[in-house]
Amino acid sequence: MNHLTSVEIYIWNYLEENKTKVIQMTVAQIAESAHVSPSSIIRTLKKKNFSGFSEYKNTAKIKMNTNKWIHGLSESANQVVSETIEELLRTVRLLESENLAKVLENIYQADSVVVISRGLSVRIADSFARDLQFLDVKAVSLYQDNMQNYLSKLPENTFLVGLSLSGETELIVATALKAKREGKKVLAITGNYESRLAQQSDLSLFAYQKKASGKIPVDYNNMLPLELIIHLLIQLYTEYKEQGRIV
Repeated sequence: MNHLTSVEIYIWNYLEENKTKVIQMTVAQIAESAHVSPSSIIRTLKKKNFSGFSEYKNTAKIKMNTNKWIHGLSESANQVVSETIEELLRTVRLLESENLAKVLENIYQADSVVVISRGLSVRIADSFARDLQFLDVKAVSLYQDNMQNYLSKLPENTFLVGLSLSGETELIVATALKAKREGKKVLAITGNYESRLAQQSDLSLFAYQKKASGKIPVDYNNMLPLELIIHLLIQLYTEYKEQGRIV
């Protein structure tokens, strides 16, 4: 079982965010810098399918040297492309097969799927609900202030999907908690594994959340990984319906 604990998610994010620095360090040095144990680092890497730190370091070096994604672009322009691709790759690496399978199973077995969101996440939530409807899932997107009232009218076998980059949006957190109290299953899709939304949900899918560039608002910066997760869920649900499994 390769489920990452919150500490292991922290370690993995630390390695990925400081890749240029860590490939020049030893495991002991990284452990001291990140305030974790060397064994926790090795355990995390093995859960991510690396034999150890040496393999991770060599793989990172190769990827860092492959940054000419679009021929003809300037070095700085190709860096923008490279960072965008890396953002998506880091999100994919945070996803786990068992979690994805459980999410798809819950969608398939639910009487209805409710996607709740606010702000910039609404567009993504609307698209997710609409695509699920095309796949014969009874789904609805809620973003209104009275979403809790609507949710109470739905059967217990409703699967609630909370879409929140921060995982701390008050209405989303409160609605998810209310759904749990009513016996409904809750999925958190967020960029914050320590958030209240993630902690109180039955299942969680995490998007890589990069730091603000200073040029674009941080929320806008992080929409792409959320969209990737939604896109993958739709594609994998199609596979699940056809094959009855994805693992």
